[in-house]
Parts: sequence; C-alpha cells; structure tokens
Amino acid sequence: MKEAKILNDLYNFLKWILPIVAKYPRSYRFTLGTRIENCLYEIMEQLQRAYYVKQKRDSLDKSSLGIEHLRLLLRLSHELHLFDQKIHYAIIQQLDGIGKQLGGWMKTLQDN
Repeated sequence: MKEAKILNDLYNFLKWILPIVAKYPRSYRFTLGTRIENCLYEIMEQLQRAYYVKQKRDSLDKSSLGIEHLRLLLRLSHELHLFDQKIHYAIIQQLDGIGKQLGGWMKTLQDN
C-alpha cells in the first residue's frame, strides 16, 4: 500500500536526520533545529491522519506545504554550513522521494 510506504519512508528519514540536527551549534540548535524538528513531526502527524481519516485532502495539502517549508529550512541549514554537501544531497534525494509519493497519493484522490 503506497500510503504506508510514505509513512515508513518519512519515519526512516526522521530517524536519520534528527541526530544531524541535534549536532547543530547551540546558536542554531534551539531555533532552526527546533523548527526543523517540529516541521518533521507535523508532517508525520498529517500523513498519519490522512492514512486513517476518510477526508484525506486537507491533511495531504498540509503535508505538502510542510515538506516545502522543511526544504527551505534545510536549505538554510546547508547555506549556514551546518552540514556538508554529501548530507545535503542525501536530504534532497530522500525528500524528493517522499514528495513524489505524496504527489502520487494526492493524484489518486483527484482521479476518484
């Protein structure tokens, strides 16, 4: 089931990125780092809600907006040199995969 895969992929992304964010310098850890963490948790919550409720569109729209916001926060982190290019590339790949799954899920709702 495609919906379950997106939840699993986001969960694995969370497990991978949270230790990276935890290593941010103190000056960014409790501002930018906290915003990234909260954004990730909100996306996870919205996707989980969409998986279980009948009216999925609102939660999926919020998830999509959250992913775009997360991309911006992570891009800022990269430009502030809080992680290296290799990690940034891995982040982009993982978020693109999650975004494509979300787009496919949203498309199936339009087709019905």
